[in-house]
Amino acid sequence: MITRKLENTIINHLFRGKCIIIYGARQVGKTTITKSVTEKSRAKTLWLNCDELDTRNLLIDANSTKLKNITKGYEIIVIDEAQRVE
Repeated sequence: MITRKLENTIINHLFRGKCIIIYGARQVGKTTITKSVTEKSRAKTLWLNCDELDTRNLLIDANSTKLKNITKGYEIIVIDEAQRVE
């Protein structure tokens, strides 16, 4: 696998109390780099793939209480294909 220069930058910015948003053109490796970063971090990760209908339904109209229950106990939350959630 090709190691991306951006990967170390992302790793260095983890756990600083901010969101990291990775965006770009289709099929340029956004999901691949995200998987690599989460594997290297070894943090407990929740992966929500919004290509899946049940995941989209879970996030539609979610309030803060519901989101806290979904994400409780995880150190990293990945929302892949987030643009698919209305």
